[in-house]
Amino acid sequence: MTNTAKNTPAVIDADAPVSTLDLKQFRHLDADALNNVVSFDEAVQETGLNEAELTYVSSPYVVLTDRQKDRLIGVPFLIRSTRFSTDPKTFRDYAVLYVVTKDNEMYILTDGSTGIFSQVQKIVADRLAAGHARPLEGILVANGLRVSEYDVNEDGKPAQPGERVVSTGATYYLA
Repeated sequence: MTNTAKNTPAVIDADAPVSTLDLKQFRHLDADALNNVVSFDEAVQETGLNEAELTYVSSPYVVLTDRQKDRLIGVPFLIRSTRFSTDPKTFRDYAVLYVVTKDNEMYILTDGSTGIFSQVQKIVADRLAAGHARPLEGILVANGLRVSEYDVNEDGKPAQPGERVVSTGATYYLA
């Protein structure tokens, strides 16, 4: 799609695959321009776009760290969507859950433990076996999460009686 008007970019078909677009006609920043910007404000200014022309990307979901899962203890929530993945470094499987609480708070929760991950994996497997139309969506957790805390030994495993305790661990479960 070529536009013959001088300095006017061609109209882009929003449904066209990126690989088919002629992106050479658009401005690209060289390495110096990319590396010389030192602040957010400078980077925005470098685009040459005004605020109305910028494209904003945001998500209403807040990513919870492991210890922030406490926010969901006893709080009813709905798992809107589930995704399973594997950590490329540890090769451990984990689940990514997009949840909305009864108070309309939105969180992204990740878990690869014997708790939440194992429970969600079983729920999804049971739903698939039953022919559920959307096995990864719409899981209501009426009682929120519960937590089981335990002592951890020097090897990073649950401490056995008499072993030296170096920290505390926690496994979260759907309640």
